[in-house]
Amino acid sequence: MILSTTVLDWRIDGNRRVHDKTNGDTYILNCDFMYDIHAHTDGSWMYYYDNMYDRQDGGAYLKCDTSPANIIVAADLIPVSETVTLPIFPDDVQTETAVDTTIMLDQFSRAWAHSNGTATYVVYADDAWNMIRVLCDMTLAELYTLISGI
Repeated sequence: MILSTTVLDWRIDGNRRVHDKTNGDTYILNCDFMYDIHAHTDGSWMYYYDNMYDRQDGGAYLKCDTSPANIIVAADLIPVSETVTLPIFPDDVQTETAVDTTIMLDQFSRAWAHSNGTATYVVYADDAWNMIRVLCDMTLAELYTLISGI
């Protein structure tokens, strides 16, 4: 269900989601939000939906370094729990005490590392149209271990 991959190109938001144009950026993605996956020389390209529950959301072209076969393996993994509890910084302020927040895994959209490397941005759907971006008090690797180990 969840995949950690290096995104090489993501054509959405004025192409601002991939900052390292040479090596790509590491993201945790929800495999359920991937559509029309194809192989390319460096991995896969597909259409990725930020929110599968919003019919107004069109999929955006995304190229990553993971093969279609490995994406299918990740997509077929069934989590033990439908929810995950994350320590969230109020208003993205890392000096504040993180508050435990529970989200549904099927609403998880994506995550990427904060520039300081000690925290992670997480985006999830609160309802059909409302996307929430929060700052989580764990590294990207810790978040992946937590989510993929559920």
